[in-house]
Amino acid sequence: MDTTTQPDSLAVRLANAERELEAYERQPPLGVRAYLRGRNARLAIILELREELDREG
Repeated sequence: MDTTTQPDSLAVRLANAERELEAYERQPPLGVRAYLRGRNARLAIILELREELDREG
């Protein structure tokens, strides 16, 4: 049995990032600045992964 782990594909990483953003947006309210900082950080990751997928595809 192979015990090494393969890195997740870009599509899997993108799906995970999108799910994380959805969960983040359903959490109890934060202050406006904290919410926007967290949301913008997650959106930046999603955009980066989409760009990588476009370059590969």
